[in-house]
Amino acid sequence: MTHQLSELSGDIDTLGQRTTEIAVTVTELPQQIEALHTDQSRLAAEQVRYQIAFLEDLTEVVDMISKKI
Repeated sequence: MTHQLSELSGDIDTLGQRTTEIAVTVTELPQQIEALHTDQSRLAAEQVRYQIAFLEDLTEVVDMISKKI
């Protein structure tokens, strides 16, 4: 019986620690989501810039080819 109570006490302590860890994680979620959103927006803007630059380069190549024909 003493052994079982000791195990139960250990389990309760572990559960208490995990509850604290989960609470900290949940508290940090809004900041992590905001950071993810910011990074996603930055990457989308960068992708648009690369697409525009690619289209400009492609237009130059087409113009060069058209002048040679």
